[in-house]
Amino acid sequence: MQRSCYPLLVLFTTLVLVSCSSSESVSEDLLEEIDNENYFPLEISNNWNYEVDGETSGNDSLWVSKDTLIAGEIHYKIQANSPKYGFLTNVLSDGLLHKTKNKLILNGSFTDLFPGITIPLEDLVLLDVQNPVGNDMYKSTGNTTYTIGKYTIEANYDITSKTENIFKEFSFFNLEYNNVIKTSITVNMEATVSTTIEGFPITVPILVPQDVIISTQYFAPGVGIINNEASIEYELSNLDEVDLPLDIPKRKSEVITQRITTYSHK
Repeated sequence: MQRSCYPLLVLFTTLVLVSCSSSESVSEDLLEEIDNENYFPLEISNNWNYEVDGETSGNDSLWVSKDTLIAGEIHYKIQANSPKYGFLTNVLSDGLLHKTKNKLILNGSFTDLFPGITIPLEDLVLLDVQNPVGNDMYKSTGNTTYTIGKYTIEANYDITSKTENIFKEFSFFNLEYNNVIKTSITVNMEATVSTTIEGFPITVPILVPQDVIISTQYFAPGVGIINNEASIEYELSNLDEVDLPLDIPKRKSEVITQRITTYSHK
């Protein structure tokens, strides 16, 4: 897809999504239906194919390659084709998924947001079918560091996942779905650089607290994730005070869309 077509895709996607029925009032019957659905079928060889549009566009394939028992729970490894274009493709294929009765949980990491910086994801709740709309499913706070030569980058982050909406009827690219659940993941981060200049230690803030990742997922029962929209955005400051030996763009603003095209489940 040519880059010039991207705004039209965003506009079309937005129009499709807002045409769906929202969950202003979620009935007890609907909640019972949702509770009995399988929102991410996990069996070896299950696969999903996506069309991805962003700064680099292409097609992604994801599949369940194996399972393993950890602390008495079955965890599933997701593999992906290479290169990987979608934000969610990269996140899922770097980790392990497991399910409880109500939750889909990921252990993995966010990588390559900044060179050398990895944000671990420990029991991140991607979906909780019993979580009320508007409520947080998961919150985590942490920090990570990366040292190169005489420079140390330290990043503090907050990760939140939330149930955003439930759609009893959902129309998406001429396909109809029922009981679709929309969730979000938000990563808020701040960062500093510490070094020594002419014998004096200094610490310079290069990233004021800001939401650097906002990812929304749409789960359809019996299918999995049918759509993902990820915004990656940040602006660095005070770089003129340090001379980092890293190729870090001062600003980044990218939206990556990932929509399902085909899937196959056992």
